[in-house]
Amino acid sequence: FQQAVHESRDVQSLNNLAWMYFYEEENDDKALELIREVVKLNPSSYFPYNILGDIYMKQEKWTEAKEALQKSISIQPSDEAYHNVAVAHYNLGELEKASEFFLRVAGDS
Repeated sequence: FQQAVHESRDVQSLNNLAWMYFYEEENDDKALELIREVVKLNPSSYFPYNILGDIYMKQEKWTEAKEALQKSISIQPSDEAYHNVAVAHYNLGELEKASEFFLRVAGDS
């Protein structure tokens, strides 16, 4: 799979490889490198911003996580992104905003 990505460098392959590095291999640095490339190649897709937000959350980079997840939400809202952006707001001490996003997820359930 890595060889196929190396040869083609298409967005879907890079995105899949970044997902694999982050969720399966737990290699945050490599996943971050690849997902940043995906965002540059296809900034209108929401999914890479979700992965980017997850990476930043794991690294406790709450401001960066919040920004990535808000970008994802602006492209295609999802309960997962709303929940994660709420967690980022909470960890930044922005309790009112965190509550707003948590309630949005609860309201959709």
